[in-house]
Amino acid sequence: MLRSCRVTVSSKVVSSHRQKRRSRDFLYHNSITVKQIISIATIFSFFWFSCQQESAGPAKMNLLSDAPFKPLEVNYPKTFQDTAVQDDFHGTRVPDPYRWLEDPDDSTTAAWVKAQNAVTFGYLDKIPFREQIRERLEGLWNYERYSPPSRHGEKYYFFKNDGLQNQSVLYVQDAPGQESRVVLDPNTFSDDGTVALGGMS
Repeated sequence: MLRSCRVTVSSKVVSSHRQKRRSRDFLYHNSITVKQIISIATIFSFFWFSCQQESAGPAKMNLLSDAPFKPLEVNYPKTFQDTAVQDDFHGTRVPDPYRWLEDPDDSTTAAWVKAQNAVTFGYLDKIPFREQIRERLEGLWNYERYSPPSRHGEKYYFFKNDGLQNQSVLYVQDAPGQESRVVLDPNTFSDDGTVALGGMS
């Protein structure tokens, strides 16, 4: 029988490699939603199209637009470096000026994330074909999919996603071919879909 499950919660800010290593020892890890995957893929697609256009010369037209995409100027906010923070590894001093970013609850970190997001989305919102890429990717991923079933006791369990659900839903069947029932829907764990089922045992 299915005895227990655990839930993982998505982090809201970017942390350093040290923080990521520490997070492996805890129950809570990063999860990602379908909408976030689409956004990430859109960004990568944009850079691919930009590189293709640049390599082909200025006369090449954008593949998804009637006009060539013009490079946009990006002005990143200055990031504070705390020179007083250092580690001592067997007599070797190693500076860690960005350690203050490891605290996601600190108001300074929150302000840094807000400023970075303003630059990022200010840039992305000016891409003329970004919405076209998003719609295309959404259409490609919008299909029903299932995980392989697994048997526990006398029951059969599997995951199903209707297409664009942020999290796949856990179902149970008494026997193959019979009507399935919802056991657990991680999409109900949070309003934004960033809480996921991390594992079962």
